[in-house]
Amino acid sequence: MTPIGSVAIVGAGDYIGAAIARRFARQGFSVYCGRRNGDKLAPLVAEIQAAHGICSGRSLDARDEADIAAFLQ
Repeated sequence: MTPIGSVAIVGAGDYIGAAIARRFARQGFSVYCGRRNGDKLAPLVAEIQAAHGICSGRSLDARDEADIAAFLQ
């Protein structure tokens, strides 16, 4: 699948952030997820990829400007 665009989700937690990631992935976007404990993103990334979506995740501290800049690169 060729993505129609990309979206970065800062704070892709277990509920609202994950729901947003799923919705964008279903619509054909590449989804880049970040949250303080990036290891907790593994189930969400696997779920989206199993549904043939494009998703990656990493640890991210939204309080750190340099970390946000690196995430958005």
